[in-house]
Amino acid sequence: FIPTELIFISLFNYELKPVTECAFPINKNGKKNICWFWLTDSSYYIKLGETKLFELSSEFMKKYDIKSCFDDYYYIRQLEDLFDILPVISNSMPEDLYEYIYNEKKYKNLTKCFDNWIDEQKVFSDKDEILYENICSFLSYGRLDTGYLNVKCCCCFYHVGDQIIIHYDFEDFDEENNPVWTAKSGRFTLTYKEFLDEIENLLNRFFCDMEKQISNAAAELKDEVFYDIFVQRDKNTKLGTAYLFEEHKERETFFYSILKSLKNNICKKINWDEIRENIRFITVNFEKA
Repeated sequence: FIPTELIFISLFNYELKPVTECAFPINKNGKKNICWFWLTDSSYYIKLGETKLFELSSEFMKKYDIKSCFDDYYYIRQLEDLFDILPVISNSMPEDLYEYIYNEKKYKNLTKCFDNWIDEQKVFSDKDEILYENICSFLSYGRLDTGYLNVKCCCCFYHVGDQIIIHYDFEDFDEENNPVWTAKSGRFTLTYKEFLDEIENLLNRFFCDMEKQISNAAAELKDEVFYDIFVQRDKNTKLGTAYLFEEHKERETFFYSILKSLKNNICKKINWDEIRENIRFITVNFEKA
């Protein structure tokens, strides 16, 4: 179908900052507010052969005096976004449906048909609601959320047959036409098994590194405030530095449970036949010149 390229070690890469260099909010008493989320502050990128996604161009770095060449953010955000789409892409997409989004032209055509269908609906029936949800989910299948970044970039993971096909488009320019990223647009393929191995490798590295990170935080930042003004995602946590270890364990358990469901192929299944019928309906009836 599409030849598998050689995969280099570590598809997903990050470098945690030392705890004293992490960006923490400051509370009204002038203390750093330390929490597990802020301790994931890092530089990160995705390596696809010789291409690095989320690597800034030298022109962009020089213009804005940026020190790190890789995206600088809290890595847990990308990890959460990645794991949001993993249960979805555990469903292998039929090749005939992949043809509808195989390239930008086809993707835009399907999107336009969908928009045309929406424009003609005055009242949504139950059947219309199902079609709407199906097409929305299909168009967003495997799309990694990058909305928190201020520049254009797109990365999609498509599971087709026994392969993961990564589509990426990082062609963005500033007002002086300088490229923002070193990556342009293209595709990279690896087997689904290789992809799951990379996910497991990522979790093993990340949670090992974060265990050291929170231990360092508890020792080096003990005079700061822990979990004071951060919006608590997890309730009934312990007070002080103890909560760091508690939240760490909870997050570790959560992510590994998803990995287990992926390996055992027990994620929610997608009704491809229904989606196929919906796509055919809108492309036949709402493809306008």
